[in-house]
Parts: sequence; structure tokens; C-alpha cells
Amino acid sequence: MTKKVLIIVENVPAPMDFRVWKEARSLRSAGYEVVVLSPRGRGAQQAYEFIDGIHIYRHPMAREGRSIWEYVREYAYALFWEVLYSWWIYLRRGFHVIQGCNPPDNIFLVVLPFKLLGVKYIFDHHDVSPELYLSKYGKKGLLYKVLLWLEKCTFRCSDVVISTNNSYREIAMNRGGIRADDIFVVRNGPSLETKAVPPNPTLKHGKRYLVGYVGAMNSQDGLDILVDVALQVKNLGRRDIHFTCVGRGSELPSLRKMIQEKQLENMVTFTGFVPDAELVEILSTADVCVNPDRPCQMNSISTMIKIMEYMALSKPIVQFEGKEGRFSAQDASLYSDGADRVVDFAEKILWLLDHPDERRRMGEFGRRRVEKELAWQYSVQNLLAAYERVFTKKSAFKKRAHSEKRVFSKRDLPSGQDETQVNDCLAEYYRCPESYVQLNPRGSLSERSGYFKFGAGTTCYGRCADHTPSDSPTEMLPDVLSNAVIDGNAVYLPFDLREVVDNLRCELYPEEVASSTEARMMARAYYLVRPLLPVSIRKHMQRWRLRDWEHLPFPHWPVDRTVDQMFEQTMLLTLRAQSVDEIPFIWFWPEGATSCAIMTHDVETALGVRSCRYLMDMEDAHGIKGSFEIIPENRYEVTDDFLNSVRRRGFEVVVHDLNHDGQLFRDKDQFLERAQKINSYKQRFGASGFRAAVLYRKQLWFDALDFSYDMSVPNVAHLDPQRGGCCTVMPYFVGKILELPVTTTQDYTLFNILNDYSIDLWKKQIDLIMEKHGLISVIVHPDYVGGSQERTVYEALLAHLADLRSEKGIWIATPGEVDRWWRERAEMKLVEDDSGWHIEGPGSERARIAYANQKDGRISYTHPSALAELSRSSG
Repeated sequence: MTKKVLIIVENVPAPMDFRVWKEARSLRSAGYEVVVLSPRGRGAQQAYEFIDGIHIYRHPMAREGRSIWEYVREYAYALFWEVLYSWWIYLRRGFHVIQGCNPPDNIFLVVLPFKLLGVKYIFDHHDVSPELYLSKYGKKGLLYKVLLWLEKCTFRCSDVVISTNNSYREIAMNRGGIRADDIFVVRNGPSLETKAVPPNPTLKHGKRYLVGYVGAMNSQDGLDILVDVALQVKNLGRRDIHFTCVGRGSELPSLRKMIQEKQLENMVTFTGFVPDAELVEILSTADVCVNPDRPCQMNSISTMIKIMEYMALSKPIVQFEGKEGRFSAQDASLYSDGADRVVDFAEKILWLLDHPDERRRMGEFGRRRVEKELAWQYSVQNLLAAYERVFTKKSAFKKRAHSEKRVFSKRDLPSGQDETQVNDCLAEYYRCPESYVQLNPRGSLSERSGYFKFGAGTTCYGRCADHTPSDSPTEMLPDVLSNAVIDGNAVYLPFDLREVVDNLRCELYPEEVASSTEARMMARAYYLVRPLLPVSIRKHMQRWRLRDWEHLPFPHWPVDRTVDQMFEQTMLLTLRAQSVDEIPFIWFWPEGATSCAIMTHDVETALGVRSCRYLMDMEDAHGIKGSFEIIPENRYEVTDDFLNSVRRRGFEVVVHDLNHDGQLFRDKDQFLERAQKINSYKQRFGASGFRAAVLYRKQLWFDALDFSYDMSVPNVAHLDPQRGGCCTVMPYFVGKILELPVTTTQDYTLFNILNDYSIDLWKKQIDLIMEKHGLISVIVHPDYVGGSQERTVYEALLAHLADLRSEKGIWIATPGEVDRWWRERAEMKLVEDDSGWHIEGPGSERARIAYANQKDGRISYTHPSALAELSRSSG
């Protein structure tokens, strides 16, 4: 039997809705008989056409509305013709499934009578209509409530839902009550055949640069903002830039009038609709492409195809910050601050135009992302899976209880699985009451470990269920987030959370990713001659050896937060499972500090020893105390007077390797022998912490070290001799030792490998760490900041950290203080009595209760900040 499908799309004529047309062609290629019903429109006036083996019927269409009531009239008119044509098509050709593509959300009214005949309904969720209404009119009134009701009715009528991204998937589950296994994410990606053509300089209108835009031109699309951006660029004195905007929509006449009023005719062109070949030529000529979609909830959670089209053409992008826009583009885009939208957007365009190497790098990244993950071919599998699902379902109508909000699918734990360890993993991270946490692995895990995702921006390593993990992080990784299941109050994860977290923290992923045998042998040979080499020679050797660092996909550069994002995602699932608005936990840092920072100084030479007091002077001027990592043997003389001079000023001494020859972890027997010597220096140095030379490490051997904390593990080690990274910005225990990971780039690397004499990279890393309220751990060598240029950079970093302390409430501490706090926090407990929650345990007077909750589908924390407490105390 040939399976027959009717696709109904209301707002764009077929085949001009490219997403719908790609779906129709993919279904036809898979053997389905496909009919598309759409309105007539410019360039598509024929009532019937047969294109690419697909039947297209087009009904009359009212004039496009602009006011609320004009939209109501337009949709009612379309609904009448859709009902009439659907019955005619059913009697003439027949169909088994209707796929309704919104907006609007009234197509279910066409479907209802056919459900009685056994026809199934797939809702293809293109736009969230309630949020679209808010983006246009900015108010919640009667019509907003009507749209929510229509959306609810659409979901209830649906047998299967196709979501364009994970944000829409969340809405289908949480607002629509759809089961997870009835939702399929089908992203609207470009074809791999979409490639740039040679640029046409005449399209730049005599200017040096061209900024390109393609897309709709309605109120929510922000083209008026782009016009103001062009005016800002003009006011800055830049006359070498032209803006060309391709597309049409209800706002096009007013936009053309606007450029006349602002006297931008020689700088901005609105072409209207152009043929595909001309569109590709314009975008191929553009130096930068833009997405000025107005910052709002609708645009933040929606996936814009123009972003992927820009990426397919290898174009760098500027857009406003948005959840799905960032997921799509990642490092192919700069993200403008919506609070200062015109000025900041213009500045980012100008910065890109003035940095051609960065434009090229971003464009190449975008093209690779399309080729490996976002192209349409990667969505076809989910589209076909959605149809396989709908044809195997037995019931046409799904009756859901009013209170049902989540997915319920009973799963049994694998025999012998220790639930406690999985639960402890989340509870240890948050220090939340264990009564809230019910985590279990779901089903049987794969026999072998591999790489997979648990939501955007993560790369996990371990065994997983329902998917075959990839052998390499360079491959297309399966995303198992959609396979997490909530049953009652329990969360069933498609992997063992403890196993995956330990694999990442302890770098237990394959050795070739972290450091090959050949690389380690080369490093050992290098360290034999290193003392004889001046920095001017060493840095060139190191640059050559590390030349591939920009192409390493894992861990994520410049900061990998996979572990922290996994815990956040699991907490989000736990909130839903428990049906609570918030879960209390013990905040990460004392007195409600937003994040923590530590300054550490590896002293490698006698010059470094002599420079220590200058660094202490600089840090004291900013009220900052750090630690100095001292090598016990061979490198320089370590006197008691020197050690006391550090400790007397409130700085800490840390044991740094044994002799800094790079051989500490060469083999286990040698390590154990050296560990005994290293431990003997602990008392003399008055030290509680340790750091290995050059950040070499084997964490599974750390139990031989008699120290309270270690600082040898980088977060991401692309630019270190031993590659790898722990993928977290939080301290964690390795047995009895607390690991304080190195979360920023070392000063030597910044100056000599990257040739960067600014704090821009440090600031970017600090921002990423603070987003997760993590530990900012900095290494600055006294040996390498002797020059005026280097000291100026370090002075700027100290000033920036001091500003973050006063403005953002970070806690700047010594490593020993962090160690003591984290150990105290690990022993604290949240206890509830008649007066509410309170914290018990040593050090609890410094601890603060925070609450995890969800906001816009993401984890959010409510906690008393250090700044608020400072404000109260000063008042």
C-alpha cells in the first residue's frame, strides 16, 4: 500500500516555503505519495501544479493582514478554502496523514472530521503563535488567551509533533502535554549544495564592504533596527559600507520610506524578492551577514533558517543574543547586547569588517558546522521517523488528564545498578536534600564507551542507552537529551551520570584525545634540553608543536563546561519530576559570592624567586592574595627566609613538583618514589597544596600524594603539552584530594604561543566561568612578567578582578581558603524544620541557601548575592 500524505501550509505558497518543500521532497524520495495544499501568491498563481513528483493545490487567499482583525479575517478565509480543498483531495486522491504547518494554529479544525475516518495528524510546529503575538503587539489580552487555547487544541489533536528545535520540543512537552516519544526535532537546515559563488564587486555599490540580510520583513524581524544601525555606522564616519536587504513582508514599504527619511539611500538597499541565483550572488559578495531579529522570547527560542544559509555560504554573522540563534551559529557569529542594541550591533559589524582573519575563521567554522551537523540531510532521518511513528500508532485521539505535564514511561533499572551512587553525584554537586533526587540509568547501556551529547554545548564520554556512541569527538555525536524519561518522581537518564562525570573530570576518555605516546616522547626529549633553551627559541618550538590546537573539537575551547551543564540539565529534569517550583541547595561559595577567583604563581627559575616580592606588591595594591608554587629541588635555592617572606605577607606556599623535569608521571614506580620525597617537603614548606610541573598529571595516581588539594588539572588543555581537560569549572574530589582545576590560559601561553598582550582572552574565559558560578583559576609566572608590557597586562587583569569583586560580588581567595571552604561545604547539610530550611555543619555561618528553579526552559538560581549583603551591611 502506498502511504499518502496531505501537507497543509497556510502562510506561503508551495514550493516557496523551503522547509515544507524539503519535507515534501524527502517524503516523496522515501516512497510516500505527497500532496501539498497552500495559498496562491506572487509567482504561484496556478491552482494546480505537478512538480518533482508532488501534487500542489493552491487555494485563493485574502490580502495579507496587518492589524489583529485583518489577521483574523485572513485566517478565517484560508480555513474555509482549506476545508473545501481537503475534502476534494480526499475524495479524489485519498490520504492517510495530514501534516499541518502553522501558523496559524487552526488547521486542527480541518483535521477533526478526518480523524473519525482514521486519518492521523502530524503537527509541524513552525512558530509559537502566542509568543509571535506578543512580539507583534506586546500585550496579553483576550486574543493571546485564544491563541493559547488554539495551541492547546492543536496539541491534543496531534498524533505526532514535529518541532523545529529543542525549545519548541520543550513547549510541546510542558505546554502541550505531548509524550517525548511522540516528538521529533526536525531542524530546518540548508542543503549541502548551497555554496558561495564568486563575489560580484558591482553589488557593493562602489563601497569597500557589503553587509547582507535575507529574510522576511515583518515587525518582529527587526529591519528598523538594522536601518538605525546603518545610520549609526554613517554617523561614525564610515562611508565605505553598503547594506543590502533581500526579502519582502508587510513592513517593506515603511522600511523604504524610512531610509529616505534618514537619508540613507546611498547606503541601504531593500531589493524585495529576487531570484535564488541573484540572492546567492548577493550573499556570496557580502563581507558580513546579519540577523537583526528583535530581541524577544519568540525570536530567542526560534530557529532562523537565514542563520544556517549564511553559514552554508561561509559568512560571519552578527545577531542579537538568543538561545537558538547561539545554538545554531555558535562561533560563527558575534552576539550583540540587546540592551544597547543599535550601538553594540554597529560596533560588532565594524569590528568584523576590520578583522578579515576573524571573518574567515568564523565563516569556515559555520560551513563546517553545516556540513557536519546542520544540513538538511541530517534532519531527514527524524522526519521519516516521525512518519514511521504516526503510522504505527493505534489511537487517533489521545486523552490526557488536565494535570499531566510530563512524560510518563515506566522503565526498569538494570539489575545490580547502584542507585545511591547516581543520586549522590547530583546531591554532592549541589548539596541539596537527597529526598529530591531520584536518578536512575534507563535501560541497558551500550557495551562500549564513546562520545555523545546531553544537550547543546556538551561532549560526554561513556556508555549510553538508545544510541551508539561515537568513537571520536570529531564525528557526528548523538544527542541523548531527548531520551531522558520522567516517571513519577524519578528521572531515568540514558547513561550513568556518575560514570560520565568521572570520565570527564578524571580525563578517562581515550588517550589519543588527551595525549598520544609519540607526543609524550617528544615532550620528554624537549624537557631534557629545555634548561639550555632561551624563551625566544622555546616559544617557536612550542608554537610548532601546538599548531593544531584550533582544530581540536574536544574539550571545548576556551572553557569546557560540559560537567556543569550536565548537572544543570539533570537538576532541570529533577525539578519537573518533583513537580516543584524550586529545590533548595547550599550555594557554591561563602557569603553568597557569585564566583571565586584564585591567583597562583609557578616559580620556575631563580629570576622568578627574585620577582615574587614585586608580584606580591602588585596584588597587595588590589587587596588580592595568591599562592606561590615552589620547586623543592635542583632549580634554585629555597631558603626558610624566602618561604617565611611569602607566608608573612598572607600569601600561600604550594609544593611545585619535585624538580620540574617533566618526568614525574613517566611510570608508576618512579612516581611513587618521587611522591615520598614530595610529601616530605609538605611540612617544611608549610604547604597543604601541590601542583605538578607543566600540568602533567595522572589523576588516578593522586592518592599517593599527601596533600589536601591539587592544582594540576586544566579545564581544557589545547595549549598545554599534555592535552585533555576535566571539562568543569568547579572544584571536585579525586579520592581524598580536592582538585582546583586551572580554568584560564597561562600567562606564558598567552604571551609566547598566542602572541596576545591583552586580557581579552582572560576576560572571555572569566565571563564563561562566571556564567556557571565557577572557579576562576589563573597561573601567572613571576619569571615571565618582568617586562613592562607583560606587567601592564597583569596589572590590567588584577584591576579587572578587583572590579568584579566590587561590582559582581566574586570571592578572591587563596587556594587554601577555597580548599577549606569546599571541604566544609561537602560536610554541611540542609535541614528543614517548622521555620523552614537551614544549614547545619562547621562553617555554616558563612553558607547561604540558594534555590534552583527553571526559567524559560533553563536552570536558574535564586540566591543572596555578596553584593546584596554588602549593601545591607553598609546601610
